[in-house]
Amino acid sequence: MPKQKHNVDQEVRSLEIEFRTAESSRRVEGYAALFGVPTDMGWYTEVIARTAFDNADLSDVRCLFNHNADNILARSINKTLTLTIDDKGLKYGFDMPNTNIGNDLFENIRLGNISQSSYAFVVKKQTWTEESEEMDLRTIEEFEIVYDVSPVTYPANSNTDVALRSKPTKGEEKPTPPAGFSDEVRQSITYVNTLLKAAT
Repeated sequence: MPKQKHNVDQEVRSLEIEFRTAESSRRVEGYAALFGVPTDMGWYTEVIARTAFDNADLSDVRCLFNHNADNILARSINKTLTLTIDDKGLKYGFDMPNTNIGNDLFENIRLGNISQSSYAFVVKKQTWTEESEEMDLRTIEEFEIVYDVSPVTYPANSNTDVALRSKPTKGEEKPTPPAGFSDEVRQSITYVNTLLKAAT
């Protein structure tokens, strides 16, 4: 099950959404991202600025099921996928294709079995604010590119280590957890390193 692979700075975010479907058509609409809504990322909170998508590259965004490149549903370059930036966030819509995956997904969305959405992106500009000793605030000011938007079975906010690398340090470099671990393990290692440093 191949997935799109891009540079190491690619991140993925998910959210619970309400897909809209029409009884008389196969049109599906939903939001990939919401402005100003805090997302708990474990060791930090993340919000998206209202203007974050204004200069982003949205020229060739795919709509995939579960971020699987074999399960393509629509594409912005040929106008089968529409992307709209409104006061709420990044909205996307498409007519479900008459394919095996399209027909199955449309029925699962209609039944409410699929109710979450995700998107893959790279951040161009961000700011960090220290809210407390345990939790920082990351504000995404500007996206560089959006690769895909995806209805998903299981949501995942992946690659939090990309945010860790981007966070400014005070005095010395922040310890980076070893590669090859899940985000949860990496967050635990980072937290333990912080405690050990405070105790010395």
